[in-house]
Amino acid sequence: TTKPPTPTPTLIDTICLGSGRFLRAVLVPALVGCGFQPVIFQTRGRTFLDYCMDRSSCHEQQQQQQETSTTTTAVVNEISYEVDTVLHSSSTTSSNNNSIQTDTIPIAGVGTLGTSHGKEALFALIRRRSTTTTTKGGDDGETRTIRNLRMIGVGVTEAGLASVDSTPVRDLAELLDCCRIAMYGTDDGDGDDGDGGDGRMTCDNPNGKICVINTDNVPGNGSLLQEYMIQIATTTDTQSKHTTTTTTTTT
Repeated sequence: TTKPPTPTPTLIDTICLGSGRFLRAVLVPALVGCGFQPVIFQTRGRTFLDYCMDRSSCHEQQQQQQETSTTTTAVVNEISYEVDTVLHSSSTTSSNNNSIQTDTIPIAGVGTLGTSHGKEALFALIRRRSTTTTTKGGDDGETRTIRNLRMIGVGVTEAGLASVDSTPVRDLAELLDCCRIAMYGTDDGDGDDGDGGDGRMTCDNPNGKICVINTDNVPGNGSLLQEYMIQIATTTDTQSKHTTTTTTTTT
């Protein structure tokens, strides 16, 4: 089998919320095989984050041991995880007709939404940030880690989709709103697109829309998730208008 291309952090185009087995074993390997550059954020805790970082540290140590003292090549911190697949064998001579295939899946990044810092790191991928790096035009400016977001994978278990008020659902809604501002700016025009559009995040899917794929074993999961997003967007918009009206009346 051909080894999937190793994702590059600066080319991240996919964000996965959750680190469930189906997402890790089916969706992400398929995305990587198609050339996508995914980053995975587990919804709570940091076991998957620590697992990937431990593997990354071991990989880095092995590379350092192989380098000579005269090399000037920087060590690349590769992030990956392993997936075991049970393969059925048609052999009748063996008492065990199954074999296990282990694949290494490279990803562009890993994080957790279980802490405030981890959640900030997720939205920092989308929002613009100041940089001291000189831009192509010769002036210091602002940049964002993700310039082209094509897909959001969601694997937050059945419990995560049990309510519109669940934390994973709310995190997804906040992420989508962050993407909206990054792509189109705020409604009042005073938003993330202050540079006339040059710094806007894009989506090069054929229809120009970010694709959201849910892998949870819930009937009608796509429609349910869409319904949740509409509820949150409607409620947030209503609350925003109410706050504006109240403020204006008070003043």
